[in-house]
Amino acid sequence: MYWLVGLLQLNSKEPLWVGDPCYFDFGYDCLTVAPEWGNDHYPVFVEYDADIFGRNRPTKMVLSLKNFDSTKGDHPLEIPKFDLSKERPLTWLNVDSGQMAFCTEQAMSTWTENVRCDFDNPQCDYDHVGHVTLRTLLRAGIASKHVLIEKNEPAYTVGSVVVSRTNYGDGSYPIYMIRAKNNSLEHIVIDFLPKGI
Repeated sequence: MYWLVGLLQLNSKEPLWVGDPCYFDFGYDCLTVAPEWGNDHYPVFVEYDADIFGRNRPTKMVLSLKNFDSTKGDHPLEIPKFDLSKERPLTWLNVDSGQMAFCTEQAMSTWTENVRCDFDNPQCDYDHVGHVTLRTLLRAGIASKHVLIEKNEPAYTVGSVVVSRTNYGDGSYPIYMIRAKNNSLEHIVIDFLPKGI
């Protein structure tokens, strides 16, 4: 089951960062994706699946770039469709804080961390991430210091960082770039339940 956890504001001239937010202040062990999108906000979904104990666990986080243009009134809730068994991961990224994020270049340029990690510091980016993954119902969502609440119906939230907890916590997770037949980028997928784990 997929849930829309937020809309990511992307700029056509700025790259996207993918990785564990605890590495963002160092800039290593993160994937930088060159822009293949327009100036717009794009939906991020998290797929959940119950484990053997009946708990809902995240299995994928998906940034969907397919057929979405908010200026044309397109609806952002189209569920992504793809088959990872037919894809090869671009890379695997390490996780040391039990969470992964999509982060814009704008947010990265001013990224801050607080050694105390109290998760309530309004000036600290990493505290916002921790608050979302530890204290919200879905353990996923917008983790930006500054967010935009759209006025149109239905209302939704736009931000510069979207984060989710992972399935198994720390470890390594594969990143997929799902392309259409014309080679346009449709989805960026973080697989939280890779085969062999």
